[in-house]
Amino acid sequence: DDGDACTDDICVLASGCANDPVDCGSEQMCVDGNCIPIPCDGDGICDAGEDCVSCPSDCDGKQNGSPSARFCCGNTLCESAEDNSTCAVDCGPPPFCGNDSCDPGEDPCSCATDCGNPPGNEIGLCADNVDNDCDELVDCLDLDCPVCPVCGQADDTCTLDTDCCSNKCRGPEGGQRCKS
Repeated sequence: DDGDACTDDICVLASGCANDPVDCGSEQMCVDGNCIPIPCDGDGICDAGEDCVSCPSDCDGKQNGSPSARFCCGNTLCESAEDNSTCAVDCGPPPFCGNDSCDPGEDPCSCATDCGNPPGNEIGLCADNVDNDCDELVDCLDLDCPVCPVCGQADDTCTLDTDCCSNKCRGPEGGQRCKS
């Protein structure tokens, strides 16, 4: 006897004692040896022990339709429709700006404290499809980029992959063309 009312204690001659957890099923939990429904506190936060089936008021989920679109917050899987801000119980806590670590989901625009200050302008970065200076304007839409690099369209002549919008310069030397 391990003293835990939520385990079945048995003696196995070949290996000794076994203390297997009481099986209460997926929608119940063991408390003092009794299987009770998993609590749903209705606080809008999907807590451990709650899921989209047992506590839909706290845990988002979609259980019908295409299997690839189904998800259930609280089932311990970080599924495609979940992330750390919509389902922290499955996907981990959201990034915390100010913890001295540039976490996934943080960048210089959202958390300069952890990720460093953004550059003051886009100059030299006018073709990376990123809002480097955090002014909500990207590349050629930003006034910092007065001369935007022009990339070749399909069948334009090229010498390097970077000469083409598709990043695909193909063909024999001297006769290379951009491919789509």
